[in-house]
This record gives sequence, C-alpha cells and structure tokens, in this order.
Amino acid sequence: MPGVPTSRGCDACRKQKKKCNQAKPRCSRCVRLDIECKGSGQQRWKFQEHVQGTGTSSMRNQVLQLSLPQQSPSPRHSPTSPTSTTSSRLVHLLQTSDLRYDITVFGEFWAGIPRRLGESQALDAAVYAFTCSHSNVYNSDRSTESLVAFGTALRNVRTAISDPRQIYTPHVLCAVHILSITQRLIDSPGDPFFEHTEIIAHILPGMIQQSWPPGSLGYSMLIHATLSVLFTCIYRHDIPLHPSLNNLMRAYVPERPFTSATANPLRSLGMHNLMRLPYFLRHPEDHVDQIRDAYALVLEDFPAIRARLACLKEGREEDVAIARSRGIEVRKLHAQYQVAYGGALALGLLENGILRALGDERDDGGALEEEAEDMSEHALELGRDMLGLRPLAASACYNVLSIAWGLEGEGKRREALREVLVEYRRLGPEDRDFFGGGEWVRTYMNRLRKRHQRKSVDVDRAGDAYGMLQDDPRESEALPTVGRCTIL
Repeated sequence: MPGVPTSRGCDACRKQKKKCNQAKPRCSRCVRLDIECKGSGQQRWKFQEHVQGTGTSSMRNQVLQLSLPQQSPSPRHSPTSPTSTTSSRLVHLLQTSDLRYDITVFGEFWAGIPRRLGESQALDAAVYAFTCSHSNVYNSDRSTESLVAFGTALRNVRTAISDPRQIYTPHVLCAVHILSITQRLIDSPGDPFFEHTEIIAHILPGMIQQSWPPGSLGYSMLIHATLSVLFTCIYRHDIPLHPSLNNLMRAYVPERPFTSATANPLRSLGMHNLMRLPYFLRHPEDHVDQIRDAYALVLEDFPAIRARLACLKEGREEDVAIARSRGIEVRKLHAQYQVAYGGALALGLLENGILRALGDERDDGGALEEEAEDMSEHALELGRDMLGLRPLAASACYNVLSIAWGLEGEGKRREALREVLVEYRRLGPEDRDFFGGGEWVRTYMNRLRKRHQRKSVDVDRAGDAYGMLQDDPRESEALPTVGRCTIL
C-alpha cells in the first residue's frame, strides 16, 4: 500500500516513496521485484529548523549554536556612546519641572535637539558643553568639566564654520547659539555682553537665504538667533548689521504681531518692530518719527498684557484650560508672560530715554518723565515678583532692571532697583556685572543729550559701511569697552 516511507525503510522503498515492512534479509517489496534491498532498519538523520532556546540537552544546544549565523560577542557593559550620553543629559534637563532651572526659557527649540544629535560634531560638542555648564547654576561655580567642554566646542565650531559645506546649515547656527547661551553660564568677563553674537550676525544673511520652511529646526533657530543679535546690539554697536538683513527678514518672516494664547496682539514685540531697535540706537536723530511710533505701540500694549498677568496670577479656569491646551502649567504660562512684559518694558524705557534725550519740541517732556517713572516702577515690581524664579526663568529681568536703574535719577527708586539687582546677583557668579548694561545706557543717554544740546546732529560716519553710531572724540566720558567673539 503506497504511503509515506518511514525513516528506517530501505533505500529502494524510500526512493519510490513506498511503505517498507523492513523485513530481513529483504523486505517484501524488494523480494517481489527481485531487487537488492539495502539500508533496511537503519536510523537516518532528519534535518529540521531549530528555534533558539527550545533545546533541552547539551548536545541539542551545541548543534543549535552551530546552525545559527555567527555573531559578534555582546559587550560586558551596557552599550553607551558620547552621543547617547549627551542626549540623555539633555532630555533630563528638558523634563525638569522646576522653573528656576527650566532651559526652555532660552527658547522652545530645545525639544528638537535630541533627535539631531549625532548628525553634526559641532552641534554635539555645543550641547555637551551646555549640559555640563547647566550644573553651574546650582552652585554658582564653574566646574572644570564645563570649561574643558566649552573649549572643545569652540574648536569644533571653528572647524565647521571653516567648512563651506557646513557653515550655512541649521546645525552650525544652532551650535553657535547654544555656545552663546553656554558662555553666560560659565564665563563672567569684564564685558558683560561678551558673547558670540558677532559671528551670528556675520552668517545670518547667508542663513536667511537658505529658505528653511516654517516649523523646521533651521527656521526656529533663525528666529531665536536674530532676536539674540537684535537685543545684544542694544549695547554692542561694534557688531555690524548687514544692510540686506532687514529686507531679507521681511521677505522670510511674515509681518505679524506676537499673538498670545488669547489672541491679544503685542505689536511692540513683533519681529519687524524689533528689527528697527539697533538702528534707533545707532542713528537716533534719523529715526525720531519711527521711534515715536514704536514707543506709542509699547504704551498701547501695556494695558492688555498687565490685565493678562493679573488674570493668570489669579488662576482662572479659562487660563488653566489655555495652559493645558499648550501642554504647560499655569505658572509657566504666567512666567512666559512676565518675560514678554519685561521685554516690552525694556523697549519702552529705551525709546522713552531716547526721546527725552533728543528733546524734540513735538514731544511732551513732562508726559515722558511721568511715563518713564511709571515704567521704572513696574520694572521694579516685576523684578521683585520674579525673584523666586532665579536664576534661569528670571534671567529676562536682568536687562529691564539694569536699564531702569541706568535711566533712573538719584533717589529712592534707583536705590530700590539697585537692591533688587544685588538680590539677583547673589545666585550668580560673584564677579558677574549686573550693572554694566545700566551704566552703558546711562552713559549713552548723557552723550546723546549733550550732543543734541550742541546741535551736533551731523555725525561723521566716514568709513562706516554699516552706519554705526560713532564715538565723539571730544567727549570726556567714553562708552564702556567691549570684547570680541572668541570664535572669530
């Protein structure tokens, strides 16, 4: 009867796939066909696919290991690399719920950095230097590890900038911007505005021409880097701003105001309004009308943002819903509005100071004085409210407090502003100068006022391709000196 042959059947039956009765000396089929019968009753190996871990005997395990493809031996320790270590440290910082040490105060771009690590050596080194220096804010000291990491990051960024294939990439822009933040955490030179903004301003026009789409890392970094350049240029008139920068930004970034979660427009903080600030300070006589208009926008924004801050402080249900929709706590949303308010106050104080120094007959000097006193009082109140958020979340108060202190006349309010600045200084390095910005603003306004009184509005700009405000050699009171970007 035909059937599937057994493993012990003779060779002839197995070949024909017939059932063998395994009779001796010959099976019945071989006798009937009168053929030779070989192999009857012998055990033959049957090959089958084995699954790892199913063997029970030592022999079967050895056969199984021989049948599997050869693999490299596993390491004796957990697999790690500098990239994975840096990424883990950065993710840990991003998960910090304490606003005092929340790194998102420097920008929301941090969330996209971990998945970019490993793509650029310059970016990896810059992020590692930042994660090392973040510990400095806890003990107000500079660790050796952070200094070594910062030096390594500088060398890597220099190499990337020297490479034409890398210089205009989001990774390089991000690396330079992170180094600028890192230097604030580990270094306190005599010049309080000694940063890497000069190299950012140098490569910014080329970065804008890359046309990165909105929502990408490059687009986000471009906005943050531009804002960093604009605010640093308040004090750093030696940083050249390319003439095409304003036109490029207008074509790249839509002209719209900063809009809060409740659709309250803060027009004074719009990118295109902020773009004009360095030119206001470098050529104040040429932009009197624009300064007056920009100052009016700041005054119009104050009531809306003050009302919003009051609502957030009370913690109304609608504010809780808004914060949840954005995935943050109400306290963090309140802190973000405080930062925006501090920026608006700083703009208002600067523009008010310029208008008072110029003394244009179209401006009401008395009203400007009252408005300056009101803004200084609110800056003092904001500084006191944010003392509990030192050192990182309250870092936005440094500028507005310093500017208010520099513009304030001798009196109780100036002394109160100094005391608050001293409180901020206690959580920072002892040699950090929190009064340098105020001294610069005070000196600048005094020089501008004296120059206007002498009717010396025709400033000699010979040899100045970027139109920076030139120093008057006749002035005995000079502006504080500034440093130079260490990358350059």
